[in-house]
Amino acid sequence: SLFEDAPVALWEEDFFELDKRLKQALPSGTGDVAAWLHAHPDVVRELASLVRVTDVNRAALRLAGASQKSELVGSLMATMADRALEHFELELVHIARGDLSFQWEGLASTVRDEPLFISTQWMVAPGGEKNLHRVLVAMTDVSDRVRAERALQASEARMRALFAAMNDVIVIMDQGGTCIESVSTGASREYSPDRLVGRSAQEVFAPEGAEAILAQVQLALAERVTTEAGLSQDIAGSRTGSRSASVRSQTNGSCW
Repeated sequence: SLFEDAPVALWEEDFFELDKRLKQALPSGTGDVAAWLHAHPDVVRELASLVRVTDVNRAALRLAGASQKSELVGSLMATMADRALEHFELELVHIARGDLSFQWEGLASTVRDEPLFISTQWMVAPGGEKNLHRVLVAMTDVSDRVRAERALQASEARMRALFAAMNDVIVIMDQGGTCIESVSTGASREYSPDRLVGRSAQEVFAPEGAEAILAQVQLALAERVTTEAGLSQDIAGSRTGSRSASVRSQTNGSCW
């Protein structure tokens, strides 16, 4: 069947008893449903215990690390880790609002308590709109993507810390010697992007310095090498003293 053979993990669930109890438990006129639920964790647990998993497909078994349906079918609380209750609160907020579908991402776990990061799509099946007796929940494992994103964020944080400790001025110039980007470093307080970006080498450096930089830009681009020039110039009106300027070509035809 389409349900059983679907490549995405599918849970068929019955929210009928939960829907009735939520309407009873939630005080009339509650403005901030999320805050009320968060302040009443016992109610959240009770509501979770009322959800029944009626069926799962083969992809759900693989995702959950289960060998047979009996490990997942039945009370939702039997397979719900405590850390998943926070996301269940979000589901309750949507249900209280009358939403028929919504999506969230967050932590989950297999039946062996192995952590997963999943993307979940919750939707009421046709015909179940009035009492939520048939809800489909589709889950996708996005753990690899999340790990990659976090590794990238950690790498970017390390690079930002490294640049912040540098006293060098780092700019990216196009082939004509115009500054198109200024990398934030420890020197950025003195050499702010506003004073550099959009300005030509002639505007940033004194004449002899501009000529030296432009020559190195052309050399770096022509030969795809890193070059260096000695400078003792003002940069955008700030005195640098004696410095060296390294120029490295990039594949997009610019230099930094």
